[in-house]
Amino acid sequence: MDQVESMNFAVQYAKDHPEATGQQVYAAYMASKQGEKLISKPTHELPENITVWDNAFKIEFQEPAKFLTGLIDRLKEVASDSVSYNYLAVVQSSGYGKTRSICELTSKGIPLIYVCFRSKGSTGYPPATPMSDIMLKELKAAEDINTAHAASGQWIRAMMKTYYEMDLFSKPADLLSKKESEAAFWNKVSDSKKWIVENKISGEKLGLSTSKQKIHIFFDEASSLLNKDKTNYGETNIPFRAVRRALRDNRLYVVGILTDTNSSVVNLAPWKEMDPSARDYNLETHKPFIYIATTDCLRNVNGIPQIEHSEGYDIIRFGRPLWSSYWLAAPDDTDKFDSAVRLAIHKLLGGASAWSQIEDYRLKRTAALALVACIASLYVSPTSSEASDLVKAHMGTLVAIDKERKRLLVTYPSEPVLSEAALEVLSEENSEVEILRELDGAFQSGGILEAGCQGELVARLLVLSAWRRLICHKRCEVRVSFSIRQPVLDFLDELIVNFPRKKCLQLDGFRIGFSHFISLTYEPDKETCKEIWNRRGAIVFKRNQKGADLAIPIIRESDKALGALIFQIKNYNSAKQNRFEETHAVKTLLSPEVMFADDCCADIEKNYLGIFVHLGSAYESESGTNVSNYDNGKLSEECDSGNRLIIHGLKAFKLDDDHESIFKNLLRAWNDPGRLCVTDIERKCLYQLLPSGRWMKKQKQLRGQDQGKKTKAEA
Repeated sequence: MDQVESMNFAVQYAKDHPEATGQQVYAAYMASKQGEKLISKPTHELPENITVWDNAFKIEFQEPAKFLTGLIDRLKEVASDSVSYNYLAVVQSSGYGKTRSICELTSKGIPLIYVCFRSKGSTGYPPATPMSDIMLKELKAAEDINTAHAASGQWIRAMMKTYYEMDLFSKPADLLSKKESEAAFWNKVSDSKKWIVENKISGEKLGLSTSKQKIHIFFDEASSLLNKDKTNYGETNIPFRAVRRALRDNRLYVVGILTDTNSSVVNLAPWKEMDPSARDYNLETHKPFIYIATTDCLRNVNGIPQIEHSEGYDIIRFGRPLWSSYWLAAPDDTDKFDSAVRLAIHKLLGGASAWSQIEDYRLKRTAALALVACIASLYVSPTSSEASDLVKAHMGTLVAIDKERKRLLVTYPSEPVLSEAALEVLSEENSEVEILRELDGAFQSGGILEAGCQGELVARLLVLSAWRRLICHKRCEVRVSFSIRQPVLDFLDELIVNFPRKKCLQLDGFRIGFSHFISLTYEPDKETCKEIWNRRGAIVFKRNQKGADLAIPIIRESDKALGALIFQIKNYNSAKQNRFEETHAVKTLLSPEVMFADDCCADIEKNYLGIFVHLGSAYESESGTNVSNYDNGKLSEECDSGNRLIIHGLKAFKLDDDHESIFKNLLRAWNDPGRLCVTDIERKCLYQLLPSGRWMKKQKQLRGQDQGKKTKAEA
């Protein structure tokens, strides 16, 4: 079967690329097979009905923070610059409305030609434009940069000539909104291209007026122009470099706009030291335009649920406009919320519809990081190799790019629909354990987690896992989403072994509902707490916050009184109960007045539970439980009773053996060089590189370990 398939591929490739050598055909075949492995084929093509996306694309454009005005100003800067390359890259992950915003330029009277290189099998929107596949094949078939440069120049001049002949300057929107105008335009472009090739027409010979406004040629899915395979001359990225040069040659008439989600080639170019085109011509590229201002832009649009829905449907209004526009455009039925969540799963997993469908180990690693990042506020280092992949294929939000185009600041802001999708994936059979193992592997490779954050991250994952299990138990009775509300005491029962429910009855009647954590950089006030509650969020307090690390808002159903579950997390090895530290922490720090603003302290102080979690503790109480309430022993004499708990170690949480083992691994500090060693000899060699004081201390520890081994051997 493989031989027949390879022969068919070779025959077809030879027809499309008659100049290709046997080695090039083989390389193309292997590249195609690798592409099939990287992304599993989804079983649920999203969406089946292209009309949904047509309708979504026609929803009235919202311009938050005058971002479109900023884009126009940047394009004017590029058009007037006679030194730098005359194109602007607009980069961001899927769903933020890059294409929609750029196409909106026609409403401002800006002449625009839209060229989309989207592949035929893609579920993205808009679909590929006519002639784009022919254009791309011709550029990729070129063996050297000069041949590709000539071909791209011919295509751009053909587009310019046709635009002038059809006089589209007075009606630039027709080319995007009217199918007949689009078809007529590209048919004429094809004819003009043949005429230009036959007569060897340059830009000056076209006789176009330079007094008119410059035409903006918009290349969507522009990463298709990048080609890492080297030609016979050792050159790479020939199609992109050729288009860039052709735009420069015709700078009197055109401005280029290139966009894609692919941040791994920021500004759609290699690193500066690896960019031969930039070196040869000593030209700079304009810094990319990062489009992020559309978050929550459709939350108040008519047709979007504005009040809390019993099934959690109101979360559709939050986050990037993709979710809200899909809700507005989809048929009015009970399945469109589930369809939006399936779309989010499809996007989060890089094209797959379920965790079990992903076969490639690299895709599994980045998909696991994406799932954890959007629910647990996972930090991803700008220097890590995963950062660009998260933006490219897993819905990560690009915030900033350094000047050298190497480091990317990536985050996952509060998006309840993405969190809902992530919890759905984690609820697949055995998927949570596999995803946590992938996370552990990523930590060992380095560059993902902030130093000293292991305990806080594990605590977030513990409470999220308990919430996920609670909802899954409810699903045995009826299908519900992860964004519904549940009794607080039921949640704590699911979280903690031997939870003293009777001693926390002050929380009876309170409801809880969260699907992700939101990192704050300021002290939360009442308005912030209500917004986090509406978004189904939980709080990660600002760095070095005294008193607590995490909090989950709760609200009493009867009178809407605000409360909170407050967590203080510690993670260091201890086999004893440290009464002084625990008493000091819960008495002076685990109090709402320490971490909340004044306008909500009075409410929360009446309705909260402070939980001191000592994850690294191996302490076992005489009663056999690792959960203490302050009605016991000396603690009740010094602290309030009934609203504080101490939890010792992972065994206090409801976990099976697999989860407990993985969480123990996640609690380890991977910045310790001793943990990277395999043998005693390697460990001793590494510790010789440490400062002398620590080296002597470590030598004593090693001698003690060796002595212990001898004693056991003699016994």
